[in-house]
Amino acid sequence: MRFRWLIPAAALALTVAGCGNTEVSASGDAEVAFSIRTLDDRSQSLQAILVEQQAQARGVDLLPVMNANGDPAKQNQDVKTALSRGVKGLIINPLDGAAIVPAVEEANEAGVPVVTIDSSASGGQVAMAVQADNRQLGAQACEAIGSALHGQGAVLNLQGDLAGNVGVERSAGFTDCIAEKFPGIDVVSKQMEWSPEKCAEVAQTVLSTTDIDAVYSASEIICLKPVSNALRSVGKLAPLGATNHVPFVAIDGSSQGLDAVRDGVLDGLISQPRDRYAQAAVYWIDKAMNQLPIQEGPTPHGSEVAEIDGAYVDNIPAPMVTKANVDEPSLWGNQ
Repeated sequence: MRFRWLIPAAALALTVAGCGNTEVSASGDAEVAFSIRTLDDRSQSLQAILVEQQAQARGVDLLPVMNANGDPAKQNQDVKTALSRGVKGLIINPLDGAAIVPAVEEANEAGVPVVTIDSSASGGQVAMAVQADNRQLGAQACEAIGSALHGQGAVLNLQGDLAGNVGVERSAGFTDCIAEKFPGIDVVSKQMEWSPEKCAEVAQTVLSTTDIDAVYSASEIICLKPVSNALRSVGKLAPLGATNHVPFVAIDGSSQGLDAVRDGVLDGLISQPRDRYAQAAVYWIDKAMNQLPIQEGPTPHGSEVAEIDGAYVDNIPAPMVTKANVDEPSLWGNQ
């Protein structure tokens, strides 16, 4: 399944020009390189546009985005190529926190600050990791599902790739919360590995062979359609309020996800604040390049910086979306 998202042509051309290769412009005006994990889903495409817009607003010179195209080795090489061309700062959206470490360490040796966005690197020195608190996102889903099931039943936990911190933390936040607050709920955890095809396979297998009362997915963009299809195939796709409705909560916040909330397919959707990720990432790389102090505490963009294991993390709040607030204009899926 490939996602199609209508992005204004001029905006897309501006943001992702040359993204199909590792070429980095030699322009003396271009100082910051942005490596994104993929442009093959709606949220990442929007993230590229939002970072470009924030860079323009702040007066930060940004190269055309480097598209890793889902390949950690390519992302590592892209970053190293950018460093060889003399960039002054790096924003990286890592595919694999371990795989990106050599590139981060090379940036450290060159004195080039690195800011990660959405997920983090597992080594090297990063000036700031901009992300949601992924454990908290999982806990938010736990609270919604635990309440919907009145503390009893079985839930399918569709995990992301456990090779990265995002997949691990979104799953652990959910399962730890269930164990602590809803011990009467059994969790069936299966990896969907950020793959629609894998999600479809796992959801169909589990829902057709196991008595499942609710579903939690670490990614709505990946799993909304596969889970909906699997529920339909076993006669359990019914809107919120129907007697045979299966509670379904996920993380992302795309326009399709918001429509699923409106339609009663999703009980809750935790919206990653892509616009605020972009704002924070550009803010921190600008600050780091200017060698201004970075420390714990509140930020100008309404978040809180914490120091965790010697590294700074800017945790951006992510709202839970239900039918009550699904039309809120500030949600990125409504923009």
